[in-house]
Order: sequence, then structure tokens, then C-alpha cells
Amino acid sequence: MHPVKRIALIAVGTIAAILILGSLLAFMYKDKVKNLVVESLNKNLTAKIEVEDISFSFISAFPYASVEFKNIKAGEAKEFATTGTVMNANSLKLLFDLTSIFSDNYELEKIVIKDASFNLQVSEDGETNYNIWKSNSTTGKGFQLKLQQVEFQNVNVLYYNVAKEQDLSFLILDGKLKGDFGSDNYFLVTEGKLESASVVIDKIRYLSNTNCELQLSLDVDKKSGKYTFKESALKLAGLTLQLNGTVTDYDEYTDMNLAVSSPGADLPALLSVIPEKYTSGSGQYNYSGDVEFKGSFTGRSDATHTPLVAFTFVSKNAYLNPKDTPYKLKNLNGKGYFTNRKNAANPVTYLKLENFSATLEGKPVKANIEIENFNHPRLNIETKFEADLKAMSKFFKPDTLEEISGTAIVDATFKGISGEKSTYRSSGNIRFKDVNFRLKQKPVNFKNFNGLIHLQGNDMLVESVKGEAGSSDFALSGSFDNLFAWLMSENQPLNISATLNSRNINLDELMEKEMKSGGKADTGYRLDFSEKLRFNLEVDVTHLKFQKFNATNILGSIELENQVLTSRKLEFNTVDGNVSMNGSIDDRPSDNMIIACNAIFNNLDINKLFYEMENFGQEVVVDKNLRGRISAFVEFRSVWSNQLEVNENSIYMKCNTTVENGELINLQSMLALSKYLKGADLKTIKFSTLTNTIEIKNRKIHIPAMEVKSSAVDITASGVHTFDNMVDYKLGLYLSQIMGRKVKAQNTEFGTIEDDGLGRPMLFLTMKGPAADPKFTWDRQGTEDKITNSIRNESKTLKSLLKEEFGKKDTIASKPPSKKKTEELQIEYEEDGNQ
Repeated sequence: MHPVKRIALIAVGTIAAILILGSLLAFMYKDKVKNLVVESLNKNLTAKIEVEDISFSFISAFPYASVEFKNIKAGEAKEFATTGTVMNANSLKLLFDLTSIFSDNYELEKIVIKDASFNLQVSEDGETNYNIWKSNSTTGKGFQLKLQQVEFQNVNVLYYNVAKEQDLSFLILDGKLKGDFGSDNYFLVTEGKLESASVVIDKIRYLSNTNCELQLSLDVDKKSGKYTFKESALKLAGLTLQLNGTVTDYDEYTDMNLAVSSPGADLPALLSVIPEKYTSGSGQYNYSGDVEFKGSFTGRSDATHTPLVAFTFVSKNAYLNPKDTPYKLKNLNGKGYFTNRKNAANPVTYLKLENFSATLEGKPVKANIEIENFNHPRLNIETKFEADLKAMSKFFKPDTLEEISGTAIVDATFKGISGEKSTYRSSGNIRFKDVNFRLKQKPVNFKNFNGLIHLQGNDMLVESVKGEAGSSDFALSGSFDNLFAWLMSENQPLNISATLNSRNINLDELMEKEMKSGGKADTGYRLDFSEKLRFNLEVDVTHLKFQKFNATNILGSIELENQVLTSRKLEFNTVDGNVSMNGSIDDRPSDNMIIACNAIFNNLDINKLFYEMENFGQEVVVDKNLRGRISAFVEFRSVWSNQLEVNENSIYMKCNTTVENGELINLQSMLALSKYLKGADLKTIKFSTLTNTIEIKNRKIHIPAMEVKSSAVDITASGVHTFDNMVDYKLGLYLSQIMGRKVKAQNTEFGTIEDDGLGRPMLFLTMKGPAADPKFTWDRQGTEDKITNSIRNESKTLKSLLKEEFGKKDTIASKPPSKKKTEELQIEYEEDGNQ
């Protein structure tokens, strides 16, 4: 027979013999071994164990004899509000020394766990659900624990410690623990590959779904609970961490003295393992470069203590690039230091970046930065750079800014605690060149801003900053007090004292709201004053436009305090005249504002005035009805919504008015009266001078008695005209101007005819109802008042004559004069129209 065949036959025969022998031995010893293992487990376990099947084999784990538990469930030592089990496993194998089976002294050397999950918890009072092995346990006669290795294959581990606020989870794809676990002191080697590792300690997430590799070597002292790491390494997310030091586990706390280092960590990998709390927003950037760092964890860890964490690091030629942009912050170099407790007297987080340098769009950036206490930051920043603002905005942009471009040259320092304005200190200069920007929800573009800003303490001094906004332009200089406190805290005020110069201000553009979806600006307005904003502006504006209103050569001061905007001694030219006024806009009431002013109008074009002021919110007398020049002293008060819609019921105005060279054109009340006037065309009434004090309140225009001497008719008039165009007038007309044809046709008695003192008889009427179609009636009361006043005036005249003539006392009886007898007069006119 060929030697090869002979060897093959011998090998096959040997294997067959071993299999047969193993099966025979398994059959002979299975009950004995299984019973011994189960008996030992029952003696030492404190929790209920459920097993679907137990098998024994000499072959499956050769050179070990194995006892395999199928579909095993281990209950909790103490019930928790969890799944009710500490372990679920498809397979758990106990591997024994093969030769020990024949000596009746079984030695357990290895455990293999496959397709399993562990649910381990520690309660707030320190109780655990996984201490299912009795502390005073013994293996018993015939069962010796000489465990050297534990293997894990596809094992999911969940660990939650309520007392220490620790939450860990990971999947062990393939892991091993090697050591003499039966000894009090032994050397432990750990190897393994983990997936989806997550670590949360003290509510801070350190890892999130991270893949890891473990290569740990440590001395274990079971009696003291001390673990000493030697040349251990942890690889996670492409980052290799070297680990040395000790961890001592006491009953009440854990003491740590660990050193961690990396000779050249990849920046993206390093940032991926820094807690999210400290890297908020980092996902918006791409990174590259290396960082060398060394760190340590020292001190006590329990429910009330956390270890001291300290790291030093050096960055080398790193870069930072906002995603989807071409801009890069290149050549990032600098040293840094981080600790979670600055010192014993000030146990807060602390970060220091020293000699930080980089280039942005080819221009250098330098800075030294200190941040103390991330929860309530104390900042100390020194920076010097010349930056392209468009590029810089890709790294940092306030929420209110849509876009920005231009250049900023900064050489400044800032110190302070966020929200504590008394701590703010700043110094240095910021210069702007050709800055253009646009705010969110504002369609207007701000452009060509240039100027210099000085930083002084908590304040900012503006040295002639100039710019444009749409068709508006600005030149601003002054002080912004408490600026940094206002920027960093919602509850801090901003005080501005400045001078504003402008050639043109277009409030329509500046107050427009956001762009509509169709691409057109919403021309609605909303006016709100922040209760934290105060300012005092000295203004010199050549031209201002708001809706239809236009003003030129505006001089004066404008103040805002406690949500009240006030103008003092504000003078401007408008509608071919000039105005001097004091006014206020009170924004304190909810959802509305109170507008009030006292103003002097000098020689204004009344037609343009009503047009540009949109007829003062009424439709009774509008710009189309008026011509002439008006001078007046006006008191005005009204309530408006924040959208600048007037509440008509709130309008109050008192106006001492003089109108010169006036015209009333197509005024409804005059048109209605024209049919009673003799041959006059009242579509246009011209008059030289009209003086009166007019009052508006409760949606009514109150007109005191006045005399209108016009080209068409002379009238004495008084009464009320409502915003609903209803009239209630008292009129005095000269008899010579009554239209006789109308009187005859209606056969109407118009009342008593009285002389006006100049030989001209007058007729008194009332005019009531809609202005377009009023009703006219005889005013008896007006007639009686006229007669009484005439008699009194005649009596006074007679007394005066007697005194002058005789030098004697008044001999006229003091009793009331009797009324003069009057006659009702029916006016007749000739049919041929000769009146």
C-alpha cells in the first residue's frame, strides 16, 4: 500500500476512534457532569435560572469538555423596572479541563457566551440587579473554579447606574477576557471589537454609536479592588488613545488616577469623541489636521463627585471648512488646555487657546481665548485680524443676519461674564470698509458702510460710520453704552446717544416686512419699540419720506425711553411751509400705541397737507375739497395699532386755524346749500381769510361760530360734522342771497328776517342729515338770540350816548327789555325772474 494512503487511513481511523470514544464517554459521564454543574449552580445562585436544554460533549469544544446551556435566562437578584432578566443567551458554554473529568474534580477553565444580551442596572441606593452569585459561595466537592478566559460573541450589553448617572451600551462582536480569575491577584488581558458604543456620564454624552477596539492589559487586585493599566490602548473612530494608571473600586465610590495620550490624533476623530455639549454645531464643518494631546482623570467618582479632567493639546496645520462653501480657515496652529475644574476654589470648566493663529482667505488671524464656566461663561478674548466678512459669516453669523460682505479690521480685547454688565471690559478698534449686508425679514439692502468704532469698557464709541439702506443714507456718530451686555443678554438695556445726519431717509423701505413668496415685499408696517432700547438722537435730515408724507431740512432731537418715542423742538419744512413740533409715540400699551403732538403750522399748502397726511384718517373734508394756505396751532392725540391703523374713536384734535386765499371745492355740504342761494355756483367758493378754532373728538368735527366771506356767499356758520358725513349746522344767510325761485316753489316760510346792523336782512337756518342731502329748517332759537343781542347792543349804545351828552347816571330802567314784535314774512318774487 502506498505510504500516503496508509497515513490517510490511520488519520481517518484515529479521528473516527476519537469521535466514537468521545461519544461513548459523553454518554457515560453526561448525567454525572450535568448533575454536578447544576447542583453547584443551584447552591450559589441568588436568582432564578431558566434553561431550555443542557448538553454535555467531549468533542464540540475539544480539547475541553463542555456543558452547554441552550436558551438560558437569568433573573434579577433584585427586581427592577426593566425586562426582568439580567441575561438572555442562545448559548452559554462551560468548558472544563478534559482530564479533570476522569478524576472527579472538574476544573472550569473557560466560558463562551454567544448571541446574548445583558441588562445590568444599579439603583439610586446602590443596589444591583446582577449580583446573582452568592458572596460566600463555594464550588463544592468535585467542582473547582480555575477560570482563565471568557469569550463573547455577538453580545449586547446595557449598563445603567442611577446613582452615578452612568449610561453605557455597546455590542461585543468578538471579545476575550484572559486571566486567572480564581486568584485574588492576576494579570488581565482584554481584547475585543465593539460596535455602537454609547457612553453618558453625568448627563454628558461622551460616545454615540461609535465603533471601538480594546487592547487592555492590567493587574487586578480583587481584595483591594485596584486595577492597574499597563500599556493599554483604545481605538475608536480612527483615534488611538494610550492608557496608563489605576482605577480603584470601593464599595461607596471609585477612585481614578488615569493618564490618556495620543501622539498624533486626527482632528475629525478627536472631535468625534469630545462630548456633544462642548462641540455644539461642529457637524456643520469639515476638518483636517493633527492634534497631539495628553490628559488625565484623577479623583473620586460617585453620586456627588466627579474626577478631575485635564487635557493639554497642540494643533498642527489644521484647517476648518464650513460645509458647502469654498472658504477655509487654514494653517490652524496653537496650544490649548481644558479642565472640568479650574481649581479647588473655582471648580468650573475652563478652556484656554494660546497663540492661536490661522489664515482666512490669505489674511492672518491671531487670537488668545479663555472661557471659564461653560454654563455661565467668563470670556477673555484678545484678537487681531483683517477679515473678509462674507467668508467669516460662513463660520459665524447671527440669527438676524441674512448675508454680509466687506472687510473688517479688528484689533481688540474683551473680558466679562455673560449677562453681568458690570464685568464687561473692552478696548481696541474695529474699522469697516465697504460693508454690505441684509437682515432677515427685511427686503432693504444695507450697503457701503464705512467707519471706525472704538471699544471702551462695556461701551462702543462710533466715529462717523456712514452707509446706505435702499435709497436712504446715514452718517452716525456717538456712543452705544452697555452694548456688549445688550448683545449677550436678553435682559440688558442699550443706551444710545448720537448724532444722525442724512440726505434722504425713506421710511417706507426701512419699515417693510419680509419678502412674500412671490418675490414682492410686503408693504404692511409694524412699529414696535424694545423696552431695553434707549436713545437720544440729534437729527439733521435733508429729506424724509413716509407713505405720502415728505419733509425737508429736519432739525431737532428724538428720544426713546421706556418704549416712548419723543421729539423735542423738531422743525422741518413740508407742503411749502414749515412746522415746529413736540410729539410722542407711546408703545407701552399692549398691541397699540398712543400718538400725540403739539405743533405750529406756518403757511402750509392745505391741499398738500391733507393729501400727505392721508386726510387725517377721515373722509369728510379731503384734500380734493381744499385750496389755500394754513397757519395753525394744533393739539393732536390718537391711538393706533402696531400696524399703523388708526382708531377713529380715539382721535382728538384742537386746531387754532387761519386759512388764507382759501377755496372750498365740491364740498358736499356747500353743494347741498347751493340750491337755496340766489344764482350762486357753490362748486368753488373762494375766500380771503378764515379764522377759527376747530375741535375733533368722538369722530365728530366741532366748528364754533364763524363768518365766511366768500366770492359766492357770505355765511355765518357753526355746528358738527361727523366722520360718517352727517351734518348738524346752524347757518346765517343774507336775505339778498336767498334763491327766491326755490322759496316760491316750495311755498316755505323761512322765518323771521332780521337786519344784520348794516341794513342787510339775515335768515337763520339749520342744516341736518347726510351732507349730500341735508334738510333745511328755520332756526327759531338763532333768530331769538339775534334779536336779544341786538336789543342789548342798542341799550348799551344809548347808555353811552346819554353819558357823553349829559354826564348823568343811567336813567334807563334796569328791567329786562320787552321783545320787539316781529312779523312772519312770506317772500314773493316776480314770475319773470326779476328778483
